[in-house]
Amino acid sequence: RQYVKKITTTLGDNLRCEANILGLERRGGGVVLSIEGEGEIYYDKVILAAHADQSLRLIRDASDDEKRVLGAFDFQPNRVVLHSDTRLMPKRKAAWASWSYLKSVAAETGETELCVTYWMNRLQSLEEKYPLFVTLNPETRPQADLIHREIDYQHPVFDSKAIQAQQNLPEIQGRNGLFWCGAWTAYGFHEDGLKSAVSMIKSLDIDIPWNSPTKAVAPVRPQGTEELQGKPA
Repeated sequence: RQYVKKITTTLGDNLRCEANILGLERRGGGVVLSIEGEGEIYYDKVILAAHADQSLRLIRDASDDEKRVLGAFDFQPNRVVLHSDTRLMPKRKAAWASWSYLKSVAAETGETELCVTYWMNRLQSLEEKYPLFVTLNPETRPQADLIHREIDYQHPVFDSKAIQAQQNLPEIQGRNGLFWCGAWTAYGFHEDGLKSAVSMIKSLDIDIPWNSPTKAVAPVRPQGTEELQGKPA
């Protein structure tokens, strides 16, 4: 919420919310967005700050390389519960950590299952007399009156093909006016999302208001010089 508030305050009237983008394609040396109720709008460059699979579905003229790299990322559903039920933490409070997990073996399959809980009081320096936990896919459901909110997310799966695709991502960055960023480009943390955004901004030769060792992920490419599916852009 604080991230969003900071961004919306800074962008002001330049921010567009609730615009339903139906798709995009490269045309005339730039990127054309098809927006519901507005038709087609031309942009010089576009940064897609969504999950890789969501971005790929939007690109109507995706190249083979874009399909190969972006299509290598999988995302899985995760149920996240904000609660105050201490039963999902270690029995000994001395063993409580910022991240704790419960391990069990499924009776049907024999597979090991993990349930991770974040101790938000420690992570965000909150008063400990009111315990707050965030649990991913709780095996034991927290007590109903101790549940504050439940959210369903899609989180990246960092398997071997995704890790390889991360290495190949710079190959497609900036081609024909398209860039990609998000936490899925690294380890999935908030900091990774920010780092990838800094890389994108530096790739567009735009300064950021603080010193950062993060390098541009791709050089600024002149429009109209790349090939798209065998044809000049």
